[in-house]
Amino acid sequence: AVGPVRAELGVRPRLLAGLHIADPAGGILLHPYDDRGMDAAGDPARLGELYHRFTAYLLDHDRARMDAWFGIR
Repeated sequence: AVGPVRAELGVRPRLLAGLHIADPAGGILLHPYDDRGMDAAGDPARLGELYHRFTAYLLDHDRARMDAWFGIR
C-alpha cells in the first residue's frame, strides 16, 4: 500500500512511493506502513536487540509470535 505513509504521517513533501529503510551494516531493513507501525526484517541477533529495546511499542496482536521467536515465555 503506497498511500498510507504519505497520507497519514502528515509529513511534507509527501512520499509518492513505498518506503523501505535499509541499514546494510547494521543488518536491518524497516518498512514503515503507516503512522502506527513498521515491519522489521534482518539479522536475528539485531532483531532481538530491537525487540527488547522497543518492546513497549510492539503490537499485541503479534506479541505471542514474537515472544516465541525470541524465546520469551
